[in-house]
Amino acid sequence: MKKLFLKIFSFIFISLFFISCIGNETVTKEECQSLGLKYKKEKVLNFRTGEYELRSFCKQN
Repeated sequence: MKKLFLKIFSFIFISLFFISCIGNETVTKEECQSLGLKYKKEKVLNFRTGEYELRSFCKQN
């Protein structure tokens, strides 16, 4: 039983570690233009830090 809890805990910890790295993607203006989309920047609140950050994304025309 103890091994099962250890496996579950380690799986959850590793999953959270990789999930936190997923949101670090940034899009460049050139990538959006090559896809025929508009490049847009938006100021969004990061709930973990309580500070505003710039988020860039491609928006359909």
